[in-house]
Amino acid sequence: MRVVSLGGPSGAGKTTAIVNLIRHFVAQGLTVGAIKHTHHPLNEEDRGDTAAFRAAGADPVILADDGEAVVFAGLSTKRVAFPAPEQLLQHFAVDIVLIEGFNADRHPSWPRIVLDPEHRQTTAELVARLAPFRFVFFDVDSTLVTIEGIDELAGGNTEIARLTDAAMNGEIGLDQVYGRRLEIIRPTLRQVEALGERYIASLVPGAAETIGRLRDAGAQVHLVTAGIAQAIAPLANHLGITPRSVHAVPLLFTPEGQYIDYDRHSFLARPGGKELVVRDVRARSHGRAAFVGDGVSDLEAKPAVDLFIGFGGVHTRPRVRDNADVFVVERDLRAVLPHLIGDVAS
Repeated sequence: MRVVSLGGPSGAGKTTAIVNLIRHFVAQGLTVGAIKHTHHPLNEEDRGDTAAFRAAGADPVILADDGEAVVFAGLSTKRVAFPAPEQLLQHFAVDIVLIEGFNADRHPSWPRIVLDPEHRQTTAELVARLAPFRFVFFDVDSTLVTIEGIDELAGGNTEIARLTDAAMNGEIGLDQVYGRRLEIIRPTLRQVEALGERYIASLVPGAAETIGRLRDAGAQVHLVTAGIAQAIAPLANHLGITPRSVHAVPLLFTPEGQYIDYDRHSFLARPGGKELVVRDVRARSHGRAAFVGDGVSDLEAKPAVDLFIGFGGVHTRPRVRDNADVFVVERDLRAVLPHLIGDVAS
């Protein structure tokens, strides 16, 4: 759930800005709540600014003074006491909460946009600063982790490394190398499970914090990778990502753990597969989406998202650098956060 406070002097247009933002986000399929802080006596009549917020589509809306509040939710109205304003957030189960009022020096934990009456920002400009991403998709190898899983399984085989690099740079189609590499390596189940442990030990700096902050901001985090599902699962579990949000390629093994084949029906083992997976996920719900990845197979998903971030912290691939909406070179994954959760002060 994203929480943002709009502040500024009287006449800055805070109420109008919030009404316009509510209308915009509701039209995008997001759920919105609002809080209005007042210095006047509380009333339980649905009027004034609270009525304007509700008419724009916000639900619930809270009118609060410095210790008591009225919660307007659906057709119900109730009074509640709160020792600290942050406790008002327990009344919301929405994508974004917009707040008018409460002094920034008393509540520094709330991200805040200060409106300037001399330089009015348009709704589009405000949206660009605080619109939440409902979905953030991450590649794994050389993005969330510093290694390439298939190369780890190959144990230094230079031919495997050459094929991997060529595929990631877009010189060879993924479908031309996927099965070929696995047939050369023929990994056992035990080796794949050991790879899962190496993934956890090889997280790029800031990866866990980045995932956590995105979830705190209300984003659904998905892993979309041509990596081996049985090795990706422990990493996802370590990062708190649910199994249904992990999209990878399962391998087939004998009861003794010997390699048989990979799932040849998987979209992710062929070119354009990541775009198909992303579109399938987005078809189930509204909301903005971003993709973070390092390779050309990730770049193929760009048409399916609102923002594609190329990650060059492990490898810089020229085709990705030149075609990404944003390209970050920092090794720390937290460098992507300003592009995903806005530039509001926090």
